[in-house]
Amino acid sequence: MNPNANPHYELYAISNHYGSVGGGHYTAYAKNEDKWYSFNDSSVSGVNADKVKGSGAYILFYRRRPN
Repeated sequence: MNPNANPHYELYAISNHYGSVGGGHYTAYAKNEDKWYSFNDSSVSGVNADKVKGSGAYILFYRRRPN
């Protein structure tokens, strides 16, 4: 079987945008060593994994995991 036939990907960061096309606010979530963090201007805090997926998600970052 081809090991590349069913690749697996892991979500490791999300860039969020809140507001309109003409303006708004950006925040981000990023994963480090299996723990998620929220980045908002100069504030960084730990968050639960269930909080990172939301309606503000603008760009999602994935990395390929070994099968």
